[in-house]
Amino acid sequence: MSTNRILAFGAVALLLYLGFAYGLRAAFPCTEVGYNVALTGRITGVVEIKGQRTFFLNGQRARRYDFDAFGPAAGLHRANPTPEDGSLSRYLRKGDLIRKPGRAVELTVQRGDSLTRWGCAPARASR
Repeated sequence: MSTNRILAFGAVALLLYLGFAYGLRAAFPCTEVGYNVALTGRITGVVEIKGQRTFFLNGQRARRYDFDAFGPAAGLHRANPTPEDGSLSRYLRKGDLIRKPGRAVELTVQRGDSLTRWGCAPARASR
């Protein structure tokens, strides 16, 4: 195979990869869950694009949810934490039940009989 064909196939593969990632983002808008957002639902799907995980709730595929603003709630200490320990997006999996009241800094995740709490910074006051 000639060098030009290899380069052409590589370019086409790159364009398809980028087109798929951007098409997925356009087809399923994403809501960033933070201080102001009220949310209750069960994780029913996970999408991972370029290392960022977003989630579908309650079987609805019209919107994805991003939980990157959340880390372990204050007062929860773990020995030798790793980057994954501090990320709610890495902790969540299908079947988890999420509860977060609006204008609250804490979100709870129920997995079976266990309940974990995660926190985010409150919204900055606007002037």
